[in-house]
Amino acid sequence: MIAAAGRIRRGIGVDVGAALDLVGALVRYLALAFLFPAAVAVGYDEPAWPFLAAGAITAGLGWRLEATTQGKERVGVREALLELVPVIVLFTRAYWRA
Repeated sequence: MIAAAGRIRRGIGVDVGAALDLVGALVRYLALAFLFPAAVAVGYDEPAWPFLAAGAITAGLGWRLEATTQGKERVGVREALLELVPVIVLFTRAYWRA
């Protein structure tokens, strides 16, 4: 996987492996956000397992992505844009749909 990421970098000038490593680290920590709706569900005597399961799946996928890639320490401007622009577009679409 590392060799393939190196070939991609030479082709497009972006370290895709480093960008994916950074995405994995961010997703792993953002999985903690599922604890808040779980606590609210418990407060309203509703089942909290869907939130806890989704948080566990998210954390597991983020951990796995971070474990299979490397290089988040060398992320540059191009890699950050590769990661952040799609997220901004998705949030904008979700905002305008509401």
